[in-house]
Amino acid sequence: MMGIQKSDNSLFCYKVNLNARLPENHYLKKIDRLLDLDFIRTEVDKHYGESGNVSIDPVIIMKLMLLLFLDNISSERELMRMLPYRLDYLWYLGYGLDDKVPHHSVLSKARSRWGHDVFKNLFERVVILCCKHGLIDGEKIYMDGSLIEANASLNSIESFDPEYEQKVEQAIFKTIEKLDEKTKDIEFPQLNKVLKSTTDPEADVIGHTKNKLRARARYKVHRAVDDQCGVITAVETTPGGTGEGKLFSSLIEQHQLNTDKKVKVAVGDTAYGISQNFLYCSTHNILGHMADFNAANGRHKNVYSQEQFEYDSFTDTYICPAGEILTFRGYSTEKSKKYKLYKIKPSVCNKCNLKCKCTTSKCGRKITRIENHDLIERSRKESHTKEAQRDRKRRSYLMEGSFGDAALNHGFKRSRWRGLIKQYIANYIIAAVQNIKKLISKSGHLRPVICKDGLISQKFSIYAIIVDNYVLNKFCSHVQMYFYDYTLRRNKY
Repeated sequence: MMGIQKSDNSLFCYKVNLNARLPENHYLKKIDRLLDLDFIRTEVDKHYGESGNVSIDPVIIMKLMLLLFLDNISSERELMRMLPYRLDYLWYLGYGLDDKVPHHSVLSKARSRWGHDVFKNLFERVVILCCKHGLIDGEKIYMDGSLIEANASLNSIESFDPEYEQKVEQAIFKTIEKLDEKTKDIEFPQLNKVLKSTTDPEADVIGHTKNKLRARARYKVHRAVDDQCGVITAVETTPGGTGEGKLFSSLIEQHQLNTDKKVKVAVGDTAYGISQNFLYCSTHNILGHMADFNAANGRHKNVYSQEQFEYDSFTDTYICPAGEILTFRGYSTEKSKKYKLYKIKPSVCNKCNLKCKCTTSKCGRKITRIENHDLIERSRKESHTKEAQRDRKRRSYLMEGSFGDAALNHGFKRSRWRGLIKQYIANYIIAAVQNIKKLISKSGHLRPVICKDGLISQKFSIYAIIVDNYVLNKFCSHVQMYFYDYTLRRNKY
């Protein structure tokens, strides 16, 4: 006999056990068992007084922020609106069916009061958990950066005013002083001197040269990912104009501090393959498998390279392919780097039969030799090995997968909040959430995806990528529109 559910909105409901309602393999139960957030109370205790109104438990606030990014909920208001009918959320937060839901402003006030150190500590603790569960090898890491659009419209971009820069710096340091954080922990690089965003002045107004996008306010996130399981071990956040290569040593040191393991191989693209990074690898006994910037961006590909000139360390001279000698002429400084300059007499160079293959200058060929040249070249040669090329191929999909998962499932590509410190917070939470997902995947639990037709098991995905409800429904609608359009065209012809 088929049963029919009768709705009865009872005034009282006593025998509802939320713990029994959720299966043991529910992803929030798994997170609750893996991640202990009690340390939050100790971290933020200094930000609360001894008298006055009783605040929401800081642990609950942190759990709400995790849910915000874990399920890619569009806003804090939407999260609070969903809480009353999400039994799994209520159980995770320790709420009952009749408990009052916090106001959405609790989250923004907590971020402003706590600062970014609490969220950095959360990320570091998740990395330590991954180490304990055997997800991190620690010896080989991959690095890359990705641009994030600031929460500012194109209409907010105006020409830069030098006096405005001072006002921005004063506002930033006042915010840091309110948070009682150390100023030296956060660096604020020089911003665009032509354009600025009045809505989010801490973001850098730059264009996306690769995709030829219009200039807009952007931040940049730099990551280090471990080779074994793709766990994110280091995160840095800067304005969008900061070069990725400048964060090379910082990411390595942060990785070693978080994992307590020595890096042996560092892999990156041409943005990291600069002289100072090759020198860092040589002095720290690290194999630098970065793509060589000089080889990929050679200005004169049809002329003799510096490697074709033989260096004589005894006489401190270079011998060109024609057998002539380039002598030391002094030092030159370029971009805070000190070079030794070697030249040949113009009269000798202009009469040479090989000049067309050597230089187009009337002053003759010159060569620069940077300090610690031998150490740099030793590491640069390592970057051209077949093993380095294989590592860069693996890096291409490992890093793109990490950023792609963050963009698709956790709202990574556009900032939710304004300001560099708030962007630090968002990136730490997103990285922590992605690592938590890997912990869940390792334990054998694959989170089910909810769509309009019910539950779909996600065992078809080898990497257990969590697909958000909105993204799945949007994908299904695209598929339906495609077949609808195909049917119309087929009937037409």
